[in-house]
Amino acid sequence: MHLAVAALGSGVPVGSLGYQGKCEGLFRQFDLEDLVLDWREAIQPDRLRSWLAPVVSRREQIAAQIAVRLPAVLELAKMNLRHIPGFPKR
Repeated sequence: MHLAVAALGSGVPVGSLGYQGKCEGLFRQFDLEDLVLDWREAIQPDRLRSWLAPVVSRREQIAAQIAVRLPAVLELAKMNLRHIPGFPKR
């Protein structure tokens, strides 16, 4: 999860195995829910490979989509910090 946050925040395409709904929520912010594969599905024979191959092939399109969505996602993240004393209100 933390690796996915760092990657997406840096504009880098990443996929994730979902386990508690957190990854799904993160990827929903970028309209990339299909980049999360439930871990129970991932342990099925050949499923992880068949899921990952198309993700890798569309990595440039995914990077472009992240770039478009990232400013709005960062603004939402800043809203979580607005109540901290001394944090810039801009």
